Amino acid sequence: MKNNIKKNRNPIFWVIVILILFLISCDTQKKTKVAETKEITTTKKNNLDLEEQEGEQSNNNKSLDKFSKKLSLSKDDFSDLEFLKETLSDKRVVMLGESSHGVSEYNAMKTRLIKFLHQEMGYQVLAFESPMADVWTAQQTSSQYSSKELVRRSLFVVWHTKNVDTLYDYIKGSHQSEPPLNLVGFDMQAPIGAYGVYFKEKYKGTNPELAMSVYESEIQFRDLYNRGELNQEKINSLIKGYKKIEEMLPDAQNELANFEVHKHFIEDRVKSLEGYYSLPKDSNDRSIIRDKIMAENLDWLLSELYPDQKIIVWAHNEHIRNNVSNGKKNASMGELLEQSGKYSTYTLGLYLVDGDLANNYGEIYSARVFDKNSLEKRIAKSGYPITFLDINGATEFEENGWLNDWTTTYIAGRKISSLKPAKNYDGVIVFNEVSPPEYLIFE
Repeated sequence: MKNNIKKNRNPIFWVIVILILFLISCDTQKKTKVAETKEITTTKKNNLDLEEQEGEQSNNNKSLDKFSKKLSLSKDDFSDLEFLKETLSDKRVVMLGESSHGVSEYNAMKTRLIKFLHQEMGYQVLAFESPMADVWTAQQTSSQYSSKELVRRSLFVVWHTKNVDTLYDYIKGSHQSEPPLNLVGFDMQAPIGAYGVYFKEKYKGTNPELAMSVYESEIQFRDLYNRGELNQEKINSLIKGYKKIEEMLPDAQNELANFEVHKHFIEDRVKSLEGYYSLPKDSNDRSIIRDKIMAENLDWLLSELYPDQKIIVWAHNEHIRNNVSNGKKNASMGELLEQSGKYSTYTLGLYLVDGDLANNYGEIYSARVFDKNSLEKRIAKSGYPITFLDINGATEFEENGWLNDWTTTYIAGRKISSLKPAKNYDGVIVFNEVSPPEYLIFE
């Protein structure tokens, strides 16, 4: 073929060859331009879609930003909390929750909030999720013991931490001036023992029989529970002992300071033994009864013991949340208190996104909050290390409708749950990074 081409010297032949090559070249360029045009068009469209998505996200953030506040754990003043004066101006009860009992930042933030509420807004009572009588006893004996020892004698071990020790030190100091911050519990679980010891020492001289009866019942209840020996026979024996104390109390009314307080504590013991502890350990009704009795205890604190005071409540999120029952019997303590319609309440849940925390036995593990549409992840988009969101205000915006819908959240940084944020809380605080508490060491 090559030889034939070289030998062919006809001009017309070469014109035809050149024309064919030219046409082929033009067609290739045309196809290239079409491909480039398509690519440019696609790129522009993708960029436009991305810009629209970013714009939507920005709008969401802007609508949340109006009700999102950056909080701090390191400020020496309360400047970042000043907005709460308006938010909580008409609230008699502020409930401070936590998604886990093992987060240092939760304890530190709640301590800071309590100081602010006490100093700046006149809240004078702190009610703790620990045995009612034992926490009250810590208040009565605060001048006799160190803050560390008071923590040990009044609170469940999950709160035997340095942050809570700092809070107790503040409470002790508050009683050196006016107004003091008073301390009380509201839980109905087994006693720690401090109340029994206090009652015996205070009344053994004036009513030794009653003093020893209270002491022995409290210590026996505590020890049986701690040893895992609280069977029905022993529960019945404890109930009999406490009912005997109930019969003895009226005759000692003139001898006892705070008679109505002691009467309520003994009634609380009977209710917990007859209702909560008489059920199998795996019964779902246990948690229902516990929240019911805790709600009754809070109602008593608000209406009888501190009828003219504003109260701060320290508890787990699951106890303070509203509207958890959906018409069923499993209402939380917070929901039951809300249903009473007697008290204006602000419910504040605390959540985390990442970091390490401790379980109820002090064992450290890492958080696993993966769902990008979870309550935690959505609020963390504020960009703040710690974000306060006033849910009541944020729901004014249509694009925040998700606050009224079922939303994923995480209990203790791992257990997946779901809730309707606006139905359960008035506000939430989300921590981007957390760490486990530093626990107190007792000799």
